[in-house]
Amino acid sequence: MRKTLTGSRSARVVRRVSLSAGLLLASAGILATTATPASADSGSSVALWIRASGGVINWEQWIEDEPAGVYNVHFWRAGGGWDYNTPAYNYALRVVPGNVYNVPVPAGAVVCGELWNHKPGGGYGSWGLPCVEMSS
Repeated sequence: MRKTLTGSRSARVVRRVSLSAGLLLASAGILATTATPASADSGSSVALWIRASGGVINWEQWIEDEPAGVYNVHFWRAGGGWDYNTPAYNYALRVVPGNVYNVPVPAGAVVCGELWNHKPGGGYGSWGLPCVEMSS
């Protein structure tokens, strides 16, 4: 289970309920495949949680069922104009937090992050792709 370093218990419950409702609607074909929260500055997908506020992106990798190994997170502004990859790091089944500072994305713009597993035999596997709105 994901251990949050920031936020209240009620905020985590709201995120989980929202994610569950979204998954239910998506499985029913009601949501578009590129759905983006209307005004939420934080969100999660599979094993990646991100929050975008005041030019900073906070992120956490947390799931215990994914393979240990080498990962990196790719961030970008939806529609273009900014793109960033974290350095590759080793993941050993624990919570891995990180921050990206001085993100040149204005409040109201959508930022996305994708967690990539570097497969031992070559190639990559995606372990989450949340998109959120940068708040001020």
